[in-house]
Amino acid sequence: MLYSEMLSEGPLDQTSIDGFLSKTQGLQPGGIFDKYAQNDIWTLDSLTRFLSSADNSNSPTMDMTRPLPEYYISSSHNTYLVGEQWRGESTVEGYIRVLLADCRCVESE
Repeated sequence: MLYSEMLSEGPLDQTSIDGFLSKTQGLQPGGIFDKYAQNDIWTLDSLTRFLSSADNSNSPTMDMTRPLPEYYISSSHNTYLVGEQWRGESTVEGYIRVLLADCRCVESE
């Protein structure tokens, strides 16, 4: 578990979290530590909230205002399968789900 591994190096204080954010996540720490800190450390809840947030994204800002057909989307068959990989039903809902999750590259290989 990531949290246990991070704790093995000591408490999740601002120094350790800033290192994690810049080295592991490729982010500029900024005020991220303070946003999720509880009593000057990150708890499991802090880490979970951060990893599930928009702050955990180093994607460059792109112009996504054009109609969807103007973008190149590379995908594999796994995106449109529901259930098992080899016997799953094919459905467009897989694409809808990942595009609604702000994915712009769908399982490129």
